[in-house]
Formats: sequence, C-alpha cells, structure tokens
Amino acid sequence: MKSPSVAVLVRVHQRTQDLKVCLEVIRKYWKIYDYHVVVVSNGVKNGYEISDEIRALADKVIELEPLEHISGSSQLLLEGLEFIPDQFKYAVLLEADTWVFSDKLIAQYIRLMQAQKAVWASAEWIKKVHSLALDFAVVETRFLKNNPNIFKFKKMPESFVCNYLRSCRGRYLFISECMPVHFPKFMRLFYDSKTGRMHSFSRAQMVTHHLEDLDGEMEEKKNLANIAAGFKAFNTGQTPSDIRAGRLRLKLVELAMKIMPQSRWIKPKKTQGMD
Repeated sequence: MKSPSVAVLVRVHQRTQDLKVCLEVIRKYWKIYDYHVVVVSNGVKNGYEISDEIRALADKVIELEPLEHISGSSQLLLEGLEFIPDQFKYAVLLEADTWVFSDKLIAQYIRLMQAQKAVWASAEWIKKVHSLALDFAVVETRFLKNNPNIFKFKKMPESFVCNYLRSCRGRYLFISECMPVHFPKFMRLFYDSKTGRMHSFSRAQMVTHHLEDLDGEMEEKKNLANIAAGFKAFNTGQTPSDIRAGRLRLKLVELAMKIMPQSRWIKPKKTQGMD
C-alpha cells in the first residue's frame, strides 16, 4: 500500500515542452505516494497553451491572466495554493523545467520535517545570503495556507521566502542533495558555465536546465537527464558507458564545488530581499 497522498504544484509560463516531460516523469517514476498534481499556468495569453496531452497527465489545470502588478512566480504560487485541497498535509512545489527522477528524496524530507517539526525543505539558493530554492521544495500545506504572504514577493523570491520563515520562526531544512546551486567565484575562473549555477544534481536525480541555454535543446537536456538520473530514462543516442562517464564527471564537478575556497567561509551570511 502506498503512503498517504501528497499534492504537487507545478507552475509554468512558457516552458510547456518541459512541462509535458516533467509530468510524464512524475507519473512514471514517483511511486511512494499517491500524487495529486495541480498545474498552474499564466502563459496562455502569450500563446503558451496547455495541450490536451498535458491536461491528461494532471489532476487539475488552472490558467491565469498574468497580472502586471505582481511577480509572475508569485501569482502562480498564490493562485495555485488555493487549489491544493486541505486533505494533503504536504505538497511539492515544482517548476516545469525541473525534472526529478525519483521521489525517494520527497519521502526522506517529509520524514525529517515530521521529526524536526519543520514546515519547509529546499536547497539553499545562494550561500552568502539567507535564501531558499523555489524550483523544488517540500512544504507543509497547512503552514502555507495559514501564511499566504510568504509568496507575496516582488523581487528576490528565494530571499523573501527564507526571510519570511525566519521572521515567523518557521523551521526549514536544507535539501543538501540539491546543493550547492551556484558556483564559487574561484571555480568560475576555470569552469565554463553560461549561467553561473548547477543545473544537474546526481544525488537528487534532478535536472533544471533551461532549453535556451542548451545548444541541443530538448535532446541535450534528455542526455543530461539520463546522466543525472543514473539510468536511461530517455531513448537518446547515449550508451550505458556514456551515462556512467557523464555521471562520473558530474560527481567530480559537484565535489569541486564543495571544496573550492568560498567567501562564505569567512564572511557572515547576509540578509536581503525583505520587500
């Protein structure tokens, strides 16, 4: 018998290609819980329609008119929260371009949250400031519904959310398997990265690459996803040895990110994004 149900709130604007794959991955590889998947979109006005194929993979689809006076991500989270039924004690917040090939991490952090009475778990976004990632987070639904202002940010959402939790003493946990996110400055001297951050995480079996940053777009992202997953999730031209070699390289980069000299070792963590 599966564990109790968990809600999943997937938000999207233009990344509908990613969204379809994201939902297929959830339905195929997330097995521990019964998942109620809510998709919230504000891209239809700009031509990013939710196809019938995508709708069939979701339990609920909400399409919004984008609001000019509010951050797009803020609007998606606030509106989507309203459609998470109260019966779900925990929810996973997910961006459409974030693909996670196992739900073991979700179960692990729900157990930790229960044991430590935490209401939020996600990666530390930037190490030098108080911040929490929003592309993948495990959250206590009741806390969010009682504190919707946590998503009323105008800028720097990762810092805003973390500062809100600190101000109301809501306990949060770092998902270390998705860290570190950003490259130390010293490492950027010899490691070429278009975005300055990691988009593949071997221990989380996760990829968060943006298609526009990849020369091979969807085909390349699927190759990178196979490497992060550790198995051939997608039928690309990779061989098992290609995946093993790619995974070894990924693990070496992840190790280098942890041991490289970083300013946070000697400087106190900053607070920003309070408004």
